[in-house]
Amino acid sequence: MQPEIILWFHVISRNFIDSLGLTDPNCDKADWIIQKQAKNWIGKEDFNYICDLIDIEPKNVLQIYEEIKKRQTSFSQEEISKFILSGLSRIR
Repeated sequence: MQPEIILWFHVISRNFIDSLGLTDPNCDKADWIIQKQAKNWIGKEDFNYICDLIDIEPKNVLQIYEEIKKRQTSFSQEEISKFILSGLSRIR
C-alpha cells in the first residue's frame, strides 16, 4: 500500500477516535471541541475528498464508523484504530 494512502487511513482513523471521545477519561473543554469538530467532519466535503483520494466509497467508510459506534465500549482506542485500518483496507 502506498504511504500516502496509509497516511489518509490514519487521518480517518484519528478522526473517528476523536469523534467518539476516546481520548482520556478526563476530558477538558478543548477535547469536547475536538470531538464536536471531528463529528462534524464525517461525511462532509473534505471527508469525501479524502475518500476519493484513496479510492474508497465514503458510504463504506461510514458503515465502518457506525459499526465502531455500536461496539465502542468493548474496544480500546488501539483496537478501534486497528479495526478501522483493517476495515478500510478491506473496502479498498
